[in-house]
Amino acid sequence: GGAAPPGGPPRRSLKPALKKRIEGTKAADLSDDEFLRVGEVLKIDVDFLRRIFQRAVSTAHSALEKLWIGYEQFEKSLGNPPMAQKLLGEHMPRFVRAKAAFKELQTLYSGVDHFAIAVPLQQKNAEQQGKLMKKWRGVLQFERTNPLRLGRKDLQARVTLVYQQAALACAFHAEFWHDFAEWLDLGGQREEATAVLRRAVERFLPSELTLRLLVAQRHELNEVPPSASSLEAADEEYEKLLNDMPKPCPLALINYLAYLRRQRGAGEFRSAFLEATENSPHCTWEVYLFAAQTEYHVYGSEDAAAKVFRLGLERYGEREPSLLAAYVNFLVGANDLRGARAELSRGVLDRLQAAVRDRMSNRSDPRLHDSLAFLWQKWSRLERYFGDASAVQRVASFRDEEFRNLQRDQDVEEDAVVETPAALGLSMTIRQVEEGFRFGHLVPQASSAPQPVKAPRQEDSSPSASATAPAAASAAAAASTAAAPSASSSDPPAA
Repeated sequence: GGAAPPGGPPRRSLKPALKKRIEGTKAADLSDDEFLRVGEVLKIDVDFLRRIFQRAVSTAHSALEKLWIGYEQFEKSLGNPPMAQKLLGEHMPRFVRAKAAFKELQTLYSGVDHFAIAVPLQQKNAEQQGKLMKKWRGVLQFERTNPLRLGRKDLQARVTLVYQQAALACAFHAEFWHDFAEWLDLGGQREEATAVLRRAVERFLPSELTLRLLVAQRHELNEVPPSASSLEAADEEYEKLLNDMPKPCPLALINYLAYLRRQRGAGEFRSAFLEATENSPHCTWEVYLFAAQTEYHVYGSEDAAAKVFRLGLERYGEREPSLLAAYVNFLVGANDLRGARAELSRGVLDRLQAAVRDRMSNRSDPRLHDSLAFLWQKWSRLERYFGDASAVQRVASFRDEEFRNLQRDQDVEEDAVVETPAALGLSMTIRQVEEGFRFGHLVPQASSAPQPVKAPRQEDSSPSASATAPAAASAAAAASTAAAPSASSSDPPAA
């Protein structure tokens, strides 16, 4: 025969000894009375064992049935049938709830990869990460309903542990960290919640503006009134935020200025704003709009607000019609229709001049055409709803006459002068007629073939505003809620 495998004979010789040893360690088959006597001799802590059993049969896991049988045997072996029946009856509902919770959790956890490692969100993994986050969100929402009816402390610990488990796979989801912090806040663990958010920002999401602003705000509002240490922590957080965020990030600067106003007063707010206009890469036209609104709504200074608007228009007026629209809203709200007309006429004239120059040079700038149409329509609405008939006529006359005069100034032959600036975005198509009759969200709808669904229009949003800067996604809302001295009823959305 063949050679014996290496180690064969020694292994065979060990098997009987191993079998004997295993048999010697088997549990003894004790009756209930014998178990009770053993417990007395060994001084087993029966109450401790009972608490362990009761806790184990009240938790959702796969060994519930076996543990319940063991718990029944344990209680019955103690020689007190009435007590055993009473305790088993009390804990039976908890056992049933645990079984139901485990069944539901089995469904919720199906498809969850417990070995998944968190990765930065990208286009190629967005769908997969979204599904994973949805799965964990379902688990967390179920756990937060307290299906096991745990006490407050035990529930807080259990759900916190589930959040920590989910963090292994969901660490790059900002909403996950917000929900985790919110849960800790509900349990009165405010400092732990702030620490969770800080770790999320430092380790996973350093460029997540929402979380970083939330961390800074939590430092500021940690104590009421805030202590020197809380404000120092908030100062440091805002300073790091402004240094770390991609530039420009106007919302970071706006929140910092609002923080200074709340905690340091008007002097520091104004000094910081003026310094930002000169040195900060985050200072865009939205920051000027915010400062103007603050001057009026907080400090009640109409003159100061107007000066801030003028500063912004000197810097951004030609490029950002939304800022001009916000200033016009402010003037109309202050009942300064004369000033509003002057600003709109100046804005239209400036853009007409630029458009004519482009036309003569065979150039075309869609942004210029869009902003020209936008401001002229706003001016038309202003006069239609708040001017008289002659004012409405003057708007159209101003547009056409100035357009012809500007062409003559460019030495265009009289026969070649175009009567109306239809080619410059001011032609009266049916859609532009509808816009001319707009009031806020009310717009007449002419019958036509169905159009593709578009995002809801934000009043006073400039067509060029969204195209000029990614950070200007809120430009429309900013312009429509621009500083008006009175409520929305006096801030004419149609204008």
